Amino acid sequence: MNVMLLLAQVAPALADSVAGANPVLTPIAAPDEMNLWSMAVKGGWIMVVLGVLSVVCFYILFERNYVIRKAGKEDPMFMDKIKDYILGGEIKAAIAYCRSVDTPSARMIEKGISRLGRPVNDVQAAIENVGNIEVAKLEKGLTIMATISGGAPMIGFLGTVTGMVRAFFEMANAGNNIDITLLSGGIYEAMITTVGGLIVGIIAMFAYNYLVTLVDGTDKWVIANYKETQTTDMRTGQPVEVRVDAIPGIVFEGRIASISDATGAAYSLIPQDNAAGNFVKVEQRIPVRIEFTENNRPEDLNRLRAGMNVECTVKVNR
Repeated sequence: MNVMLLLAQVAPALADSVAGANPVLTPIAAPDEMNLWSMAVKGGWIMVVLGVLSVVCFYILFERNYVIRKAGKEDPMFMDKIKDYILGGEIKAAIAYCRSVDTPSARMIEKGISRLGRPVNDVQAAIENVGNIEVAKLEKGLTIMATISGGAPMIGFLGTVTGMVRAFFEMANAGNNIDITLLSGGIYEAMITTVGGLIVGIIAMFAYNYLVTLVDGTDKWVIANYKETQTTDMRTGQPVEVRVDAIPGIVFEGRIASISDATGAAYSLIPQDNAAGNFVKVEQRIPVRIEFTENNRPEDLNRLRAGMNVECTVKVNR
């Protein structure tokens, strides 16, 4: 009986000791992982504005890239067909073909064909005016992207200022009971909006320069009318030095892109005809198309205008 009573007294003490040796473990919450969404949410309403600007930026980038590249695709036989129509006297057919192609170059050629028979200066001015209009169409939306590239960082800095104002306001209201958690919200907003503004601005800047390069990269060339005796050793691909009267001190690098299949007189609206028998030999001139290479600086190429006087020196292989 005494033994049973002793065991009853020892059992609770033994249970308490076992419980003390194996304490109950309290799970520790894992810290929140930082991701883009959580950062954007903590950035406040400024991040909403930056998000809208980024969407607009990407829309303009993809839409203009498609339009500009589509405008740059040309049929290599386009000019040959136009020449055939003109030589055959089918002016209306040439204009209709330009309208069916419906590219910036085709619209410029169409305007030139519609001015056939007028002075060369009038034809050139009409083509240049259409060219300026087409370039303006291609550059549609680029001013918005340029504004985003400069405005997004400023909006980010605005978020920085508002975030710091919020942090100091909460610090002032806390009095002596300052807690770091009270300041974290404002500091988060201050730092994250700066990062967001810089990211959007940098992307917009690179996208703008890329699209400007596409627009300015549209073909710029020179049509040099060489005497037929000067074209003896000329071949496609030969390097050319181009000096522009209006841009002294700069030598542009070019190459021969093509040599016309006929003289300029043969492609005129009213070709020369010596059927009367009183033939007088006149040295003809052959149009040579010279395109600028990638070695030229973009800022120099942007200074070129249609109709400028140039001097071309072809480096022929003798």
